[in-house]
Amino acid sequence: MGRFNNAEAFIRAYHVDHDILTQFQTISFLSFPKAIGRSKELDGDQDANFIIADALLIAGSATGITLSAVLIGAGIIGLGVSLHAYAGYQCHTLTRLLYGFLVKESSSGLLIDEDLLGLPI
Repeated sequence: MGRFNNAEAFIRAYHVDHDILTQFQTISFLSFPKAIGRSKELDGDQDANFIIADALLIAGSATGITLSAVLIGAGIIGLGVSLHAYAGYQCHTLTRLLYGFLVKESSSGLLIDEDLLGLPI
């Protein structure tokens, strides 16, 4: 039982940045079980999708007050939320986790600084 209570000393919980499950596990008012072990974030390849989704959410919020503008804004916000959910799900797949182990991104998250396999970029 001592090892279980001190799991962070023995287990690393790897996750890709923006992983949808990790996002739910870190929201305190939800009843998702927390990951066991020490959290270690890896780079993912969905950063551009999150930038686009955020831009859609902002654009949808900034539409006018007429009925058509509100409906268009709601559609744009819905598209942004859908893209966020899809990209967050993609971050939870095995290929994205392998990407996180093998690739080091630039600080902007949009360019690859290093490919640990030495493959051409």
